[in-house]
Amino acid sequence: MKEKKTKDPIVTELMNQMADRSNVGILKYKNTMKTTRMNKIQAIENAIEEVLDCAVYLKKAVHEIKEEEEELFLGIGGTR
Repeated sequence: MKEKKTKDPIVTELMNQMADRSNVGILKYKNTMKTTRMNKIQAIENAIEEVLDCAVYLKKAVHEIKEEEEELFLGIGGTR
């Protein structure tokens, strides 16, 4: 039996997500990150695009949480 790499279930979930995402990419691009032809600037630009996408998703979540909190506040008898 292979020993787990971590006892943290959140980290395990992320590791599984990463493996799944990698396999989808390999099927789509017929390549791995190790064998893909990409220079350092392209890799950095791709990473920047991913970080910007992440920031948009996070900001959307913040807006949704604020809306939910405001609806909850107003629904409980707040006076806004």
